[in-house]
Amino acid sequence: MPIGDANLVFSTKPVNTGQNLAQVAGTYIFDNTIDMWQGKTAAADTAPAGVGGPLIGDLGRSTWFEVVAEIITTFTSGGAATLTLQLFTSDDAAGATNNTVQNATRAHALADLVVGKNFSTIKVPPGMTQRYLGLQAVIATATTTAGKVIAYLGFGRQTNINAA
Repeated sequence: MPIGDANLVFSTKPVNTGQNLAQVAGTYIFDNTIDMWQGKTAAADTAPAGVGGPLIGDLGRSTWFEVVAEIITTFTSGGAATLTLQLFTSDDAAGATNNTVQNATRAHALADLVVGKNFSTIKVPPGMTQRYLGLQAVIATATTTAGKVIAYLGFGRQTNINAA
């Protein structure tokens, strides 16, 4: 896992413990959201001259930002559980008010949910207009009895891990 910023982590702190997703089928919001207003008390209408867009912290202006997510505890289930990760924006830090899915992975089958699995890239889209950016897991088909994921906002992930 590359060096990251603890303020850009979606999963439980400390980072190395991951988000516990041993849950019944349903949608679960990760413990942390990112405040896109960066401590401001108003939207970007009050932005400094030359800074446009709906929010000061609109990370979607860069093609580099993406969610990096990796399984750190293999998932188990008594059935054929699947897992989808969804990047969302919302009007509150809890992700409960006007939760809008911006991008998502495909549904991953239980057999794919093993330690070291890196999820397909979840890009941060441009033009986000809501204050908070979060991540949620959708567990479908069956209950998971074990499984943890670490996830953070980053500039990409290492892709040469099998290089000699």
